[in-house]
Amino acid sequence: MLLPTSGLLAAVLVCAGAALGQAPPAGNDGLFNFDKDARKPGATPKTLPATQPAKIGPAEIKVIATRLDYVALGPSTEHGPAPENAETNNSQDKFLSIKLEIRNTSPDKPLTYHTFAFPFGAAGRETYASLAFGKKMITLVNFGDQEPQGLTRTAQIPPGKSITDVLVFLPIPDFDATSSGTPLTLSLPPQQLGAEGKAMKIDIDYATIQRRQ
Repeated sequence: MLLPTSGLLAAVLVCAGAALGQAPPAGNDGLFNFDKDARKPGATPKTLPATQPAKIGPAEIKVIATRLDYVALGPSTEHGPAPENAETNNSQDKFLSIKLEIRNTSPDKPLTYHTFAFPFGAAGRETYASLAFGKKMITLVNFGDQEPQGLTRTAQIPPGKSITDVLVFLPIPDFDATSSGTPLTLSLPPQQLGAEGKAMKIDIDYATIQRRQ
């Protein structure tokens, strides 16, 4: 479910971006190590879902951080790179952000990537990321004339190299709990990487969501 630039965007901008410039608390740079198998003595180990990268053609994609926190925002790069030393602001409210790493495993061919954060493709057939919490679809946020710092609209990824991207979703009250047995599933369409077929799904362990208190 995408909250577009027009229409419903205004509703999100009221709660998300109407009051900007208020700095969030310090210590907003932690990342999760999804390869670490944290387990309690005597307990059955729980497999972390993003231990191995998921595959779309030559691309390997993995979740490297999930945060419920304020979002640093800068100018939109829709029409080109942001000006040097452009002003940045922080969202007044907290959002659920998911940081991805996209790696090109091809030994000799570059890989074209278009962000999962915005619709891509022919009119009427656009694709973008979606997030489900059980049977609830979580809204993908578009900040209009601003965008999250770290977002990569498009990139040519050289062979063996990787880039990162950020997806931001509107939080729901359920995320306030520190634990939940409800599955959290990220769906990523292959069209953003020049492939066809069904969206690739990545299950995110709810316990790995880092929260700003």
